Amino acid sequence: MQVSVELVAFDLDGTILEADGSVAPECAAMIKKASASGIACVTASGRSVDFQTRLLTRSGLMSCFDALICDERWVFLNTADGDRHAAGRDDGAETLTPLQPWNTEVRDRWAALDPLALQWATRMRDRAAAQGWSCEINDRDNSIARGLRSVTFSMDREVETLVDWLAPQLATGPLACNRNGRIAHIYDKGCDKGSTLQALLGQQRYQDLGPAAILAIGDGINDRPMLDGRHGFAAATVVNAEPAVKSWVRTAGGMITDGERGVGVARILADVLAS
Repeated sequence: MQVSVELVAFDLDGTILEADGSVAPECAAMIKKASASGIACVTASGRSVDFQTRLLTRSGLMSCFDALICDERWVFLNTADGDRHAAGRDDGAETLTPLQPWNTEVRDRWAALDPLALQWATRMRDRAAAQGWSCEINDRDNSIARGLRSVTFSMDREVETLVDWLAPQLATGPLACNRNGRIAHIYDKGCDKGSTLQALLGQQRYQDLGPAAILAIGDGINDRPMLDGRHGFAAATVVNAEPAVKSWVRTAGGMITDGERGVGVARILADVLAS
């Protein structure tokens, strides 16, 4: 890397996580090494806070992470005591504190936007039905809890087609859409991974960090807002990333490693630590 990295934001699925949901030993070891060297580590994932807490605790990594970005929008600061963090112990007792007023403001905005998002999700479902495709819209309780409307399809090509159809129609309004695997997301335009990471960086502990000192690592279409350079973050991706992701990272002057998933992440971190 050409710049001194002081914070790394990690996607989970397809990036840190292996296909079986585990974290490769070399990836875990390099995350621990990066954290011990003074680099702040945060997640930036569509996974829930419960999922992330279980995963990181089981993998012995919870104490390495300063903060978790969950469902792409909720931010939780890890306020575990400094001694335990320095010792690298993971006993499941770490304290996660919601970032305020961000989390509350995001939730309130979404409660107002959800009816409009449901209208678009319904139109997406109707358009899918006209193609002979079936899909499922998440219910309101799940939508409010996650801060987005999700529409789950049976095949990748179906969700790609429908997101390509919907995205231009949302361009001038308060909503946006992306896809993650076979799931389309309709969400508040101000709450993607990039803007949420930017909100986290507004905290006092990170205020001295310029955007070029932030490295974002991801592999999927929903990672675009933190990988394509719009916020000035450095970017990196793994060889198993979607072609479009590699193109965005390449255009932003980022690194594309030749390793898959956690092995690739380990190589990226090795490069960061060597710079």
